[in-house]
Amino acid sequence: MPSNNDKRISDALQKPIDLATSRTKIDDIDTQIIKLFCERMEIVRDVAAYKRATGKAVFDAEREQAKIVAAQEITPHPYKEYIAPLFTMLMELSRSYQDAHLYPENVLKSHLETLKFASDIPQGSRVGIQGEQGSWSHVAALQCVETPDEHFYATWEDVCDAVLAQDVDFGILPLENS
Repeated sequence: MPSNNDKRISDALQKPIDLATSRTKIDDIDTQIIKLFCERMEIVRDVAAYKRATGKAVFDAEREQAKIVAAQEITPHPYKEYIAPLFTMLMELSRSYQDAHLYPENVLKSHLETLKFASDIPQGSRVGIQGEQGSWSHVAALQCVETPDEHFYATWEDVCDAVLAQDVDFGILPLENS
């Protein structure tokens, strides 16, 4: 027996819905998500304070995996497959925020090193980017080089080959895609 969500998706695919109405609804939901995200991050700051006081590590793999599994269990089909990446991203942001509160000197040092590195790349350099326009690698390239001569490649190997062949001056590769 199909669920209400399955029927709703099936109906939506068969008859067009007013785009402006849908976007307004999404904007309203996004406003709620932002409010809840900020509330969550306030609590994350409290967690960071607890971890500082107790010497506990920021990363707790067991807790994070249990959280993802629990979220998947309460998520209905067809959205279940999207929950793990969403919660992984939320937890990565939470860890980053905790690190910023626990180790502000390291975060500042890291940012300064990034800025120094970025300023060492000549403007207008030919940059090989793994991914497509708008990808995280593309965003990183735009942060490192003000006016890059952009060349997009499908794989890490393609970017490395382009650098070795001197088709590009620099390559931008994602270490983590989140």
